[in-house]
Amino acid sequence: MITIVPLDSSRAQDFLSLFDVASFAHAEHWSGCYCRFYHTDCSMEEWTSRNREQNKEDAFRAISNNEMAGFLAYDGKKCVGWLNSGDVQNYPRIYPYVPEPIRAKKTALSICFVISKDYRNQGIASMLLDYAIGYAKEHGYEQMLALPFEAPITERMYRGLPSMYLKRGYVLIDTAEAIQILLKTL
Repeated sequence: MITIVPLDSSRAQDFLSLFDVASFAHAEHWSGCYCRFYHTDCSMEEWTSRNREQNKEDAFRAISNNEMAGFLAYDGKKCVGWLNSGDVQNYPRIYPYVPEPIRAKKTALSICFVISKDYRNQGIASMLLDYAIGYAKEHGYEQMLALPFEAPITERMYRGLPSMYLKRGYVLIDTAEAIQILLKTL
């Protein structure tokens, strides 16, 4: 049975282990990201010069300091999935591009899914998203933002498919460079 829980410092090692063992054969460079890319605002040159250990240490520090939010999926005691989701202001690589009307309200963002290879195509990403929506609503968020790519290219599916958001009441408000900007009122 799959259970979903919020990320906190007591689960930091589970989060890190998920990245250590997840299969990124389709995009090997992601294996060392530890979901830090959108939490940085450094140049692309600086980002690509960072190594796996730097990102891992940065993720551990951010989790320990409650600066990184999201949700973990477990099969028993085994961590099998992750959704990077939190307040849109905590994503400096994205926040400058968020339209002002969206910024004016308390907004959560769901941006990255990581699912263990043996657990893919079993609805775990959908379970994580459903939990994130409920959590945001319970914690006073007025809306949720999602930025999936328009085309379901394997390397870009980490943001989720537009259809999974649309099924849950997200509305397409704009597109930019093959990215759909979807918003759900809570």
